[in-house]
Amino acid sequence: MKIIFMLENYDMGGVEKVSLQLLKGIKLLAPEICVSILTEQDKGELKAEFNQTYPCQCLNGRNNFRIFKNKIEELQPDLIVFTKGGLSKYKLSILFNEHIKTIAIQHVPIDLPDSSTLKNTIRKISAAFLYRLVSKVICVSDGIANNLKSTIKLNDKQVGRIYNPVIDQQISPLSQETVEYSNYFVCVGRIHYQKGYDLLLNIIQQAKVKDNNIQVVIIGDGPDRQMLEESIKEKELNDNVIIHGFTDNPYKYIRAAKGILMTSRWEGLPTVLVEAAYLKTQIISFDCRYGPSELTSKGRNGYLINENNEKDFVTAIEKVNSGKIKELPQLTDFHLKSAAKNYLSLFREVS
Repeated sequence: MKIIFMLENYDMGGVEKVSLQLLKGIKLLAPEICVSILTEQDKGELKAEFNQTYPCQCLNGRNNFRIFKNKIEELQPDLIVFTKGGLSKYKLSILFNEHIKTIAIQHVPIDLPDSSTLKNTIRKISAAFLYRLVSKVICVSDGIANNLKSTIKLNDKQVGRIYNPVIDQQISPLSQETVEYSNYFVCVGRIHYQKGYDLLLNIIQQAKVKDNNIQVVIIGDGPDRQMLEESIKEKELNDNVIIHGFTDNPYKYIRAAKGILMTSRWEGLPTVLVEAAYLKTQIISFDCRYGPSELTSKGRNGYLINENNEKDFVTAIEKVNSGKIKELPQLTDFHLKSAAKNYLSLFREVS
């Protein structure tokens, strides 16, 4: 079997990281499969790792659709995996090559809270059209799958769910490294409107009333960092909220934390909560669309707070601080081998 994985680039993003994990799992479990990687752009921090896993090529031209079609004629794949839903637009280049099967992976809701009504309408129309051209759409959570079915009226045969390959054998040893902080909570994710760091600051400001020493370490960077730094200063939280920035080993900070705080406005199925559960770190999360409720079994396996209820979020932090811990989720389906096996079964079924 010949498979092409299509990516936007090699950036250190959530989709790119789980795609790299999946490719490593496929190489381990099915070395006989011939895999090639195509990207729109030849850039990103993960480029070397992708190249070490499978051969990579880049479109990187003025007419990517034509270049894509030429690459398909050259590589002659049996299956193409579009690692982001929007990349399924390239299906239009090979519309009449019926022997080539295609899979699109949907990581986020079709209707995004930070997008205008016009943009969300365009997203819905595009997805409704393109997703009826591909062989299968795979969602990273049941919530995302149900969102697709209800929003653009796809049926059960068109849509499936496979959890992302999050957990592998490298996490445990990396998590044992020493950290420079103590007695802290952690947040992990890019500094962007989606992650709700403005809500986090409100929560910590309230929590500080009872515990002046409360501390949160933010692992991540992003376009809104300067704005967040200004808000931290304005709210006089410099001693309480630390922006650590990007690191290639977030696991040690997650493991050593009292709990992980997630104030996101939306998710697909948050990888960091899976990592936290694996590292035995308590979960406190808003019940945003989609994923936290699914992962925590509606709050039985972690503190799940109604969206934007900052008061209850503060209460959950106080409970964890006082030692009131909850049993953590079962994670079998998130292990690398399990996820890779599920994808390999899908590939054989579709082809």
